[in-house]
Amino acid sequence: MSNFVLMTEIYEDRRLDLESYLLREVLINPKNIMMLRDDPVLKEKITARGWPEGLDKRVEFCKLSMSTGASHSTSISVVGDMRLIIEKLGMGEKNICM
Repeated sequence: MSNFVLMTEIYEDRRLDLESYLLREVLINPKNIMMLRDDPVLKEKITARGWPEGLDKRVEFCKLSMSTGASHSTSISVVGDMRLIIEKLGMGEKNICM
């Protein structure tokens, strides 16, 4: 499992229609990432609904889209701006055409 990267996912808590956000740790396989983008809309939603306890309001978010096989994919939002996530994934800017 050495190629997995530990990140913090932020997700909507839909229990009891609270419309709040929670955090959880997730392991990501960088080889499965198809797309990475900043997620400023999520920050707006969290600001309107309330921040998870202990999360700094200056933090940014990214959305990761990952291949789950054949023609399937899933997306999650993680804590950190795009440059931080690129660094955590070990992609480095030298390997990315911008």
